[in-house]
Amino acid sequence: MYGVLVVDDEIDVVSGIVAYLKGAGDLDLEIHTAYSALEALEKLDQLAIDVIVSDIVMPGMSGLELLDSVRALWPHSRVILLTAHEEFDFIYAATRHEHVSYILKAEAFEKIKAAVAGAIRGIESDRAVVEMQEQVREYMETLTPLLQKEYLADLLAGELSTEESRRKRFHDLGIPLDAGREVLLVLGRLSRAGGGGARPDHALLRYTVKRMADRRFPPELAQIFLPCDRYGLLWLIQDGGDRASGASTQTRPSLNAIVRLAAQSTQTACMDSFQIPVSFAVDSQSTTWDLVPLRYGMLKMLLESHIGTGTDLVLIESGCFETVSVLEHARFAQLTRRIEALLENRDLVGVVHALETMSEMGGAGEFDYWLLEEFQMISLVYLACINRFGMAEKIADRIDMRKLVRIEEHVNWKDAIRFFMALTRLLLAEDSDPSRERAMSAIAKVKLHINEHPEEDLSLTRLGEMVYFNPSYLSRLFKQSTGTNLLTYVCQVRLDRARELLRTTDRRVNEIAACVGFESASYFTQFFKRHTGISPKEYREKG
Repeated sequence: MYGVLVVDDEIDVVSGIVAYLKGAGDLDLEIHTAYSALEALEKLDQLAIDVIVSDIVMPGMSGLELLDSVRALWPHSRVILLTAHEEFDFIYAATRHEHVSYILKAEAFEKIKAAVAGAIRGIESDRAVVEMQEQVREYMETLTPLLQKEYLADLLAGELSTEESRRKRFHDLGIPLDAGREVLLVLGRLSRAGGGGARPDHALLRYTVKRMADRRFPPELAQIFLPCDRYGLLWLIQDGGDRASGASTQTRPSLNAIVRLAAQSTQTACMDSFQIPVSFAVDSQSTTWDLVPLRYGMLKMLLESHIGTGTDLVLIESGCFETVSVLEHARFAQLTRRIEALLENRDLVGVVHALETMSEMGGAGEFDYWLLEEFQMISLVYLACINRFGMAEKIADRIDMRKLVRIEEHVNWKDAIRFFMALTRLLLAEDSDPSRERAMSAIAKVKLHINEHPEEDLSLTRLGEMVYFNPSYLSRLFKQSTGTNLLTYVCQVRLDRARELLRTTDRRVNEIAACVGFESASYFTQFFKRHTGISPKEYREKG
C-alpha cells in the first residue's frame, strides 16, 4: 500500500480528488488530506507518505515552498503539483526538482490518477534498484574473502603485477595492506593430526590456530591471513600506526621481533590448550611484493625440512637467502611452476622465455650438483604434460626419451634446456586442445574433490594445481562442461554441507563455518543468509 497526501486549500478540490482515487480499484492507496502547506508538513512528520498531490497557490505557504521543504526532508517522495497557471516561471520552478511533475487543474481527474500511477511505478522501480544494490553488496561481502584468497594465491604463484595494479586490486578487494610497502611473511604448518586417532578436521584446526594468532598479533599491525593448503597457514604483515608513518622507532623492537614473539606465544597456546602442534617460519626481514613468491618458497622449503626434527619454531636468519642451495632452488621452483602453467595454457612464447631465463641461471659449464634436482623437477613437469596430452606414442619416434629422464645424456645445462625447448615446440604443435575424455576426467575429479573436501582451499589456483590445468582454463572448461560457474558450484556444495551439519549436529556456528571453508563465522552467516534468506541459527531452529 502506498501513502498519498492530497493538499489544497479548496475543500471541494480535495474531496473530488480523494473520491476519484478511492474509486480507482487498480491502485492500492492509503489517502490522507491537508488543507494548507503547514498542515501538510505536520502530516508528513506523522505519516508514511509516498506521493504528494498539492496545489501550487495556497495562502500562508505556497506549494512551491512546500516542495522545497519536502525535498530537504523527504527527498525520495514523489510530488505532483496542481496549478491553474501555464506561466513559464511556475512550470520552471516546479520541474527543477527531481521526481516532480505538474498538472493543470483544468485537466480531468484521469490525468491526476495517471500521474499518481506513474509516481508509484517510479517508486517501485527505485525500490527494486535499492534492493538489487543491497543484494549485490551482501553477495560481494560473502564473495570478498574468496576473491582475496584467489588474488593473493596468484601473487604467491608468481603472477606479475605493478604497484599501480596491486593498489587497485587491494582497494577493490578490501585487502588491508599497502601495495607500495614491504611486507613480512609468516608461514605456519600443522605438524601432525591432533585429537587422538580420529580423522583430523584440518579446516577447524587451521581456524583454531588463526584465532589464537589473532589474539596475539598486536592490533596495530596490518595483516591478512591465507590458508595455503590442507596444512599451511600464511600471514602477510606490515607495520601500522606511527612506525608505518616513519616516526622514530629507536626504543621499539623490530617487526620481526614482535611477530616472532607472537608466533611463539601462539604455538605454546595451541599445544597447551588444544594439543595442536604447529610450526612457524618467520622471515628475517620484510620484502618487496615482487619477491614475495620467492620468499614464500624459501620459507616453505625450510619449514618443511624442520617438520619432525623436534624444532617446532623455525626462524630464517639474516644471510640465509644468500646460500645457493636455498636461493637458487627457490627461483628454479618458481620458474618450474610457471612453465607448468604456461604449458597448460599452450603459451609457447611464455614457455620459451621462462626456459631462456632458466638457462642463464644454470650457466654454460659442467653440471653443478644442485642442478640435478632442478633437472628432475622440470623433467617431471614435461612427463606429466606428455601423459595429460596423450602424446607419448605420437612423439616416441621423434625424440630421444632418454634425454627427458637422464641428465647425463646432455653435455651441459644449456644443452638440456635446448632439449626442453624442442620438446615444448613439439608438444604444443601436435596438441592444440586437450581431448574431451581428459577434460571430462579432470572436471569429474574437481567435482569429487569439492564434494569430499568443502573445508579445504577450493580456489581456482588450488583446483587447477590438482588437475594440472591453468586456473582460467579450468574455469572456462568447467562452465562449458557443466553449465555452471565453478565458484557457484563450490558455494552450493558448501551451502548443502552447512545445511546438513546444522540439521544433524549440535556444532557451533563458528565450527560449522570452518568445516565448510570459511575462516570467519560472520562471513559464513552472511553467505548462508544470502542464499537461504535466514541465518544458520534460524535454520537450525526451524528443524
